[in-house]
Amino acid sequence: FDNFAVDPTDSVQLYLYDYEEFDPTEVDGKVQYYAPGEYWVEEMIKLESNTTVYVAEGAVLHARFTATQADNFTIMGRGIIDTYYFAVEMRMMEFKKCSNIVLKDYLLTGPRRWMTVFTECNQCLVDGANIVGTRVNSDGVDIVSSQNVTVQNCFIRSNDDCIAIKASDPEVKNVKVINTVFWNDQYGNALEIGYETRTNKISEILFENNDLIHVVAGACFSIHLGDRATVSSVTYRNIRVEDAQGELIEFFIKETQYTQDKERGQITDVLFENIDLLGDSLGKIIFTGYDANHMISNVTITNLKFNNRVINATALNKQVNEFTKNIVCNGVKISKY
Repeated sequence: FDNFAVDPTDSVQLYLYDYEEFDPTEVDGKVQYYAPGEYWVEEMIKLESNTTVYVAEGAVLHARFTATQADNFTIMGRGIIDTYYFAVEMRMMEFKKCSNIVLKDYLLTGPRRWMTVFTECNQCLVDGANIVGTRVNSDGVDIVSSQNVTVQNCFIRSNDDCIAIKASDPEVKNVKVINTVFWNDQYGNALEIGYETRTNKISEILFENNDLIHVVAGACFSIHLGDRATVSSVTYRNIRVEDAQGELIEFFIKETQYTQDKERGQITDVLFENIDLLGDSLGKIIFTGYDANHMISNVTITNLKFNNRVINATALNKQVNEFTKNIVCNGVKISKY
């Protein structure tokens, strides 16, 4: 096998689940139960309040879901939700102005566009889902102008942003992404805040105890601020990164193709703690502020390791412009350039 090269895009993923018994008679509200078998639903399934969709192990459901101003609904099960058969470019799961959403355990695959989208939602949980998209624009989970969202215990592979936190007026607050494995292919970034940041605040964002096993071209950790938001109180803690071929960190404030606000924002109070990197390349660290009133400030990087050794700030492959301040890596301030 000396000349055998493994292409990470040619792979088999095996997903193991604990044994589960599901009794639909014990669920409050309406239940849509898909027993083992294969199903095609051409029209979008519109979820109502107090509804549970259960896709049983052995079931393959070719369908897409949407809900607007609905509350207390669940999509769960050990089956497969697949949209490869649909030619139309649509988002697979899109929820607007909903609350108390639970998405749990299924395998979601076959996207033409973003896979799971929360817009102006509250109290959302994605738990134990395996989300696999190989096409361009296949964002894994998009959290747009939503609050109190948790993504945990998942596997997310995307050929665009694995996680994307965005805003269009209502602020984003209290988002947790924990205990999850990420695979980012050629396009997008692994853990992204941006580009659309059209709100006053994006805050209280936690990425903790995650594994980034492939980041093919984009950034592992990115904040791309193109609008007026102040992005603050962001924590990246206890994260392991391997096979990262693009930037390690890319933060910028600038006008982009997605910019709509006339005013730019700020990035402040960001903590990286216990970041372990494995591989051949440390990756570039880029901090680019906009001007003296729209800066990147108060970024602390502590216990950054590369192949099990703590990295000295002087050894970083870094690019920092003059519109930054108080950026510290392992106790040493990072100055421009």
